[in-house]
Amino acid sequence: MMLDHLKAACRAGQLSEIALHFAEFVGRLEPNADDNVLLAAALASQSAVSGETCINLKDLAGNAVLQGKNDSEICAPKLSTWRAILVSSPSVSTGVESSLLALEDDRLYLSSYRDWEDRLAAAIRVYAEGPDIEIDQQLFNQELSALFPEDFLSVEQERAVVLSINRRFSVITGGPGTGKTTTVASLLALLQCLQTIEPNQIALSAPTGKAAARLREVMAHVYEKLGLSSNLLPANSITMHRLLGRRSGEILSRSHPDSPLPYRIIVVDEASMVDLVMMTQLFEALPETSRLIILGDKDQLASVEVGAVLGDICEVMNAGFLVQSVSVLRTSWRFGDESQLSGLSAAIIDGDTEQVYEAINSTSQSNISRREILKHEEFAENLRDHCISDYAKSIELVLEGASPETVFNEISKMQVLAAHRTGPQSVEEINQMVSMHLADRGLIYPSDGWYPGRRVLITENDYNLGLFNGDIGVTFRDNNPDVLKVVFPRPEGGWRSISPGRLPRHQTVYAMTVHKSQGSEYDRVIMVLPQTISPILTRSLLYTAVTRAISKLEIWGSDEVLRTAIEADYKRTSGLQRRLIRDL
Repeated sequence: MMLDHLKAACRAGQLSEIALHFAEFVGRLEPNADDNVLLAAALASQSAVSGETCINLKDLAGNAVLQGKNDSEICAPKLSTWRAILVSSPSVSTGVESSLLALEDDRLYLSSYRDWEDRLAAAIRVYAEGPDIEIDQQLFNQELSALFPEDFLSVEQERAVVLSINRRFSVITGGPGTGKTTTVASLLALLQCLQTIEPNQIALSAPTGKAAARLREVMAHVYEKLGLSSNLLPANSITMHRLLGRRSGEILSRSHPDSPLPYRIIVVDEASMVDLVMMTQLFEALPETSRLIILGDKDQLASVEVGAVLGDICEVMNAGFLVQSVSVLRTSWRFGDESQLSGLSAAIIDGDTEQVYEAINSTSQSNISRREILKHEEFAENLRDHCISDYAKSIELVLEGASPETVFNEISKMQVLAAHRTGPQSVEEINQMVSMHLADRGLIYPSDGWYPGRRVLITENDYNLGLFNGDIGVTFRDNNPDVLKVVFPRPEGGWRSISPGRLPRHQTVYAMTVHKSQGSEYDRVIMVLPQTISPILTRSLLYTAVTRAISKLEIWGSDEVLRTAIEADYKRTSGLQRRLIRDL
């Protein structure tokens, strides 16, 4: 009977097919399973699809959790009843024994995610509780004074450097423009002054190729300002997939404890995007004497895959062994404390609706605006009237023979972001509308597929070509005007051209999802809200979109949807925080 209800919930879009199939699998392995075991299995699997490592039975017990057959509500039993049923099921373990599901206190996991959490918490504890790396304190003080010009680092940045200098594991977190990369570059430069660290002993990494390239670029700029050669840095930064030896979803032999990574210092940027499994594999691949420094904004969107590791670490950073490992930067160098954008992003994180609207509606500054769009026709008109000229300008530059540098500078001036990939007011629809308007102007011929000025977003890693998920290219004419090439920026500077037919999976990218925009900055950002309230539209997603803007921000959508997003303080359910503070 329960499976019939779950099938109805799946047809209604409340439950994924993966979650339904997992519940059916449990039912086949345990033919006499109680209906509430199957319900728990479906919910635990659905939570993993949503990025959570587990479900908290206490939050669900006694409540309607899904809409079942004939629109009837599927209700979870009382907590004590549900726990007793699960404990008696052979599909559920309550200890280290192997099973499909694992119950710990009031949290129910797919067993593999319980194991990943255990492994990561144990690894973090080893590195955070381990002995400090000894340095010459007198020499450190001398170099600290000699290396940095006056006021080069803020007090909190210098404090982060001092805190991290001895640590094998350190976290530097802060909002946009707080100088995370400058801080870690300063720390790295100081370490190289204190010790002999060759460039090939350093790994600079990030979840995407775009973010990795930007990390190296910013660090090289900091070295230049310090009067140091960028040759002291590794020639290239790499994605975490490449760092760990992943190819096509496989893990090569080097990324495990018996074959540690060959680096003394590993820096990982945009750590909010790193999922539970990848972070665990990173820790388990560290050499015993290495340093791991991770950077990120704990308030940004969590990883696409399961887990919210950076957020979990920062939530318990004042507990026990993590106290000396986490530094928080609060002063924004990009915006300034008094800027409208800074005030808006802070108000969003606080869930302060009144302050959000005050920042948006302020007449003293004009770098934030909102368009109240209630009808789909209004959205199409706004897109035509306020965006198409920007898109047309970059294509005209390509057609006029402008350099890649000129064209890429132009496309960085404005970016449209959306919450959804498909549906009304989604990335897919915006890309179609923009293409149609550009065709109406006679600038492109979308029926040809490829045309000069087409922007593409790579959606699949290709290590042979050196292209990674998130990389953006622009289509240019080759020396032969009938031949097209797609130009991408090189991480080390300059440009590379690739034939369209050789590209891995990709898509047109006049608009992109907020998730895909992480690690990027644009002069002007237009955040398009969904037409209706959506579970994906949360405070962290709105914050991530807002903080992509350097100077101007526009929010398009209804008042109801915007208010709902500000109030949606969604935090992923996990047990990592509890594991990190256990036994304290």
